[in-house]
Amino acid sequence: MNRRNFLQLGGCCAALAVWQRAIAEIPAGLPAPTSGPPTPPQASAPPLTRPEARVAFAEKWAKRFFDVLDAKLDEATRTQVMQANGRACYEAAAGKGKPPTLDAFIEKMQSHAGPDSIRREGDVVYLTYTQNSHGLKMADGYCLCPLVETGPKGLSPTYCICSVGYTQHMFAAIMGHPVKVELLESLRSGGKSCRFKIHLACV
Repeated sequence: MNRRNFLQLGGCCAALAVWQRAIAEIPAGLPAPTSGPPTPPQASAPPLTRPEARVAFAEKWAKRFFDVLDAKLDEATRTQVMQANGRACYEAAAGKGKPPTLDAFIEKMQSHAGPDSIRREGDVVYLTYTQNSHGLKMADGYCLCPLVETGPKGLSPTYCICSVGYTQHMFAAIMGHPVKVELLESLRSGGKSCRFKIHLACV
């Protein structure tokens, strides 16, 4: 090897050594330099409008509150509280008008939400909600309750006991006596709809 080639080789080795040392000194977690074009910066999400921020806060609040409720209250007390809230919600929505007959209610539900939304089998009624009052489908993840219409993830199933109280008081008003309501499925418990079994016999 002549002197010129030897010097070129030595220069290459020196440059390689400097490059390896520079890579070794990069702090952990940072990407090593590349020879490609620089990665363009990610566009930041636009700031939330005030209504959007309020919705986001309400959903986070609901998640925190029901986590606390589950931790502090036993199941029987949680059920009693949430069903009472559902009753109050129904009374606020229904006002003081005279409730419809059972047949009229079933006919109205079927005309509004389809024939499979409600059916009667003797003294039992099966009620299924598939969309909310704005026409948003529950199969797409939209809840009946405006407070948690779009979330949040991980909301306690305790929240859905409110709808049991609502349905129970609604059918009690229709029948004129107390009824029993079972929650068969709910969106916030992992279902695709909210389904109820209503026992019409006086309890």
